[in-house]
Amino acid sequence: MRVWPILSAVLVALLLGWPAAGSAASIQEETLVEPAARSLESSAAYHYIRAYQAEILGDFDGALAAYDDAVAADPDSAFLRMQYAHLLLRRGRPQEAIRRAEEALRIAPGHIPAMLLLGQVYGSTKRTDEAIELYRKILKIDPKREEVLFYLGSLLAAKKEYAAALDLFRKVIEINPGSIMGHYSLGRLYAEMGLFEDAARHLEETVRLKPNYEAGRVSLGLTYEILERFADAEKQYKAAVEINPHNNEIRERLAQVYVRQKSLGAALEQLQQMAGFDPDNLDVHYKMGLIYADQKEYDKAVSQFRLVLAGRPDDVRTRTVLAAILEETNDNDGALAEYREILRRNPAEYNAWVRTGMIYSRTSRPKEAETAFRGAIEKFPKKGDLYLYLGLVQIQQKQTSAAIETFTRGTEADDKNADLFFQLGAACEKEGRAECVVRSMESAIRLNPKHADALNFLGYTFAERGERLDEALDLIRRALAEKPDNGYYADSLGWAYFQKGMLEEALAELKRASELVREDPVIREHLGDVYLRKGMREEARGEWIRSLGLDPKNEKLRNKFREAGFGDPPSASPNGSRSSGEGSSLVFPIDAMVLR
Repeated sequence: MRVWPILSAVLVALLLGWPAAGSAASIQEETLVEPAARSLESSAAYHYIRAYQAEILGDFDGALAAYDDAVAADPDSAFLRMQYAHLLLRRGRPQEAIRRAEEALRIAPGHIPAMLLLGQVYGSTKRTDEAIELYRKILKIDPKREEVLFYLGSLLAAKKEYAAALDLFRKVIEINPGSIMGHYSLGRLYAEMGLFEDAARHLEETVRLKPNYEAGRVSLGLTYEILERFADAEKQYKAAVEINPHNNEIRERLAQVYVRQKSLGAALEQLQQMAGFDPDNLDVHYKMGLIYADQKEYDKAVSQFRLVLAGRPDDVRTRTVLAAILEETNDNDGALAEYREILRRNPAEYNAWVRTGMIYSRTSRPKEAETAFRGAIEKFPKKGDLYLYLGLVQIQQKQTSAAIETFTRGTEADDKNADLFFQLGAACEKEGRAECVVRSMESAIRLNPKHADALNFLGYTFAERGERLDEALDLIRRALAEKPDNGYYADSLGWAYFQKGMLEEALAELKRASELVREDPVIREHLGDVYLRKGMREEARGEWIRSLGLDPKNEKLRNKFREAGFGDPPSASPNGSRSSGEGSSLVFPIDAMVLR
């Protein structure tokens, strides 16, 4: 005889009080109202109660064995197979759970709980198309089934079938305008589609409906960040932190938003609290170090970075930042020690080689700089900038021929590096190699038509020689288009006008150059030349005297002064001079080189 024991019904009700929808084990239990659940064979009911009691006591193997006995006693019960499937799923045995749920469906086709369970397990085991098919079957039976609309929409969204997913999530909201998950899912989907204003609207509704919904607050904060509404993002993250004060991921987002708003003190406060919750999180200390460095509290920054390196001695990023701070505070030996340590651990760290050479060059140790750059070239023979740096060090040591050889090798290793060709031309000018100058500058300009230094250098070269003057004017004007307030370029233009006989234009441009660079001997000499050509002898004499005051060793100008009938020039103390490198932009200062 078939019975339905009252105790069994009570135990089933207790057992199946699942949590909210969202996982396979959370499906709303409906088996109590299914025909197969209304009565069980007495022996099957007994074994079912055994299974429940064993599960309560934590004897899961015993519970599974009892379900085997229950199924054997009542092989036509879809209900028992579903309970068995739920337990298997909770025990992390999804494939066996699928088999029992499929058995339930064969016994009772259209059994919605079995279809729901199978859909969830299929989805979690990457059998997405089978899950989609099951959910669509359920919706044919019950088109307004909210959780199924949600599950199916989520799967379609994962497959980037956005239009279909949007329709399903919208139906959820049509059925239940107050659906938190409906609005949340729409917001997340719109964000994935790049429709951030729409995303914000639905996520705002999500947190209005459920103010203490942490995930909703965080998602809305991230959306506001993308929209660059940083103050609004800050409010959402603050609310999320109040919900879950120990969530360091939220605090990290809040700190980032403070940084975006230049509120470094507030960002630091969040990071300090994170460090309190998780003192072993070295990334937090790294970020604290960055903020201290930005606030120029270098001692505190160094302490944070050293703490990080104590735990992660191979952390190149942190050691590089530490070395940069030591450079900034003029602890060059300390910086060199850090770069040497980087190279000891990893000789392929390009930046450490370069910075080592830069520090030696800046601290007047050219031999050590040359050694560092040569070592780097051995490691990175195709890096054109290394030949550039080595050549500049050789120029510093007045080894022009060696520099020309280095720059030439660099152009062979990296024939797309305009700066290398520029420096090669500048070095050739020092040795009077005219063809090399023109060829190298033309190559630099071909590679970079806006290379202002090369444009000016070649234009001035032509002007100085009195040849190709129309081309010279064009080149120098192009240089000035890039750097309109460069006094040396203005001097070059004035000199080109002078060589072409355009004295008024020359005078105007050279006066402008003298205002932009007030103490330059070449500009003053050029002004004197223009004045003399115009017959303005006193003005010419005055400018030449100023030039000689700035560069007393200019014997060529002294002779010109005498030849003009001004007698012997007055003696003057040297007040400085303009090197060919400065006036003609011959050499980039090594410290100013941008590292690539």
